[in-house]
Amino acid sequence: MAKEFSSLAHCPVRQVRTSSSCSNFKWGAALIILRIAVPLAVTFLNVQESNGANRRSHCSETLPIALDRVVKQHYPDWHLLNKKDYRLGCPGIAKVDFYEDGRTVYAFVIERYYGFGGKVDGKLVMAEKKKKEWELSILSEGEGAGLLRHEPGGKYTDVYGERELTSKGDVILYFAESWVIVYAWTGEKIEKVWLLD
Repeated sequence: MAKEFSSLAHCPVRQVRTSSSCSNFKWGAALIILRIAVPLAVTFLNVQESNGANRRSHCSETLPIALDRVVKQHYPDWHLLNKKDYRLGCPGIAKVDFYEDGRTVYAFVIERYYGFGGKVDGKLVMAEKKKKEWELSILSEGEGAGLLRHEPGGKYTDVYGERELTSKGDVILYFAESWVIVYAWTGEKIEKVWLLD
């Protein structure tokens, strides 16, 4: 893409708009990129910082060693996403105060590639330490891996305005280009609402 833009340097603005003599520039590819990048940018810009805290303050580069071993035992063919895989939010690992009681809880995304064409399976996993052992829970799984971030507790209403949940602790946002799901502890159970579908 950068090569295509640099090849436009010799074209006057009028020619670029009509692309009459600048056949190297592919408007279709540029429009597709804009259609994906703009909604993502708007989504991230609309989420407010809480109390001036850095969004990535609970992001982790790695899981604790004992937890990493448990994950590798349960999912040996899966790849754990980390900060290097994505630059915004907590792409793959976040330490959250999910229950608001000081328990150590990690949320993380794992993915695996399979078949022809690079198909991806993804899972959003929550791990909490119980009696000195790590217990894993699958919050979401399916084709394609999303990214995650954490936000402070509060009220969250679904995309249709029909369902609302109030979280006790931090919430986990699991998202991709066209969907956002909030997972929260309501005091009785883990619930979810779709913020974008």
